Amino acid sequence: MTVFTGDRRRILVGIQLAALVAVMALHFGGGGHPRVETGNLTLKILLFGKWAVVLALASWFLRIRGLNWTDLGLRRPPWRRFALAIPIGLVGGFTLVTAVQVGLRMTRIAPSNFSAFAGVHGNLGEYLFWGFAVAWSAAAIGEELIFRGFAMDALQRIAGRGIRGATAVAIVGQAILFGALHLYQGLGGAITTGAIGLVLGLVWLGSGRNLWAGMLMHGLIDCGSMTALYLDGVPS
Repeated sequence: MTVFTGDRRRILVGIQLAALVAVMALHFGGGGHPRVETGNLTLKILLFGKWAVVLALASWFLRIRGLNWTDLGLRRPPWRRFALAIPIGLVGGFTLVTAVQVGLRMTRIAPSNFSAFAGVHGNLGEYLFWGFAVAWSAAAIGEELIFRGFAMDALQRIAGRGIRGATAVAIVGQAILFGALHLYQGLGGAITTGAIGLVLGLVWLGSGRNLWAGMLMHGLIDCGSMTALYLDGVPS
């Protein structure tokens, strides 16, 4: 195995992260985003296929660098921190998102556009798929592994793990990436999602640099959002 050190390792990590972001940016659906097309099994298969490729690539990239997912936080959590991180994270997330919504109104930026998921409203099959199958796998597990796991580690290494403030840079950086990949929800949606990513990054840090609390919190947020869309439809 080739050993990468110093600047070469930083360049390698940067290339790996850019490759993963490029694959995640690929969407299959109307208008370049994962639009709910009722009964379209092909798009559902492509969605999970994309995430299988992303996670396989990430695992391979880690192996090249002599790492695995446990090194990035996929390990048994410290239970006391885990138990505290979720309620604190949910309250903190609600507070921050509320503040963001106020800011968006003050600056006249349109809030999150959920029209891509309009097909969930009143459709039990689509709700179960997006609210449970996707929310608790591609979102809760996949996005946490990539953003709070791979991206967080990569950004710390690029900044310099021994450099003061590298963790803060990584938490903010992954939140920006997380928001940017949700631009299909509009600028307001990207900002709101970035704020959620920031909270999830802090949850990772507060729970002992562990991924499990964020996974559970992420699943609850996405499942709750899809439940609201199923019951009430897309906000006007």
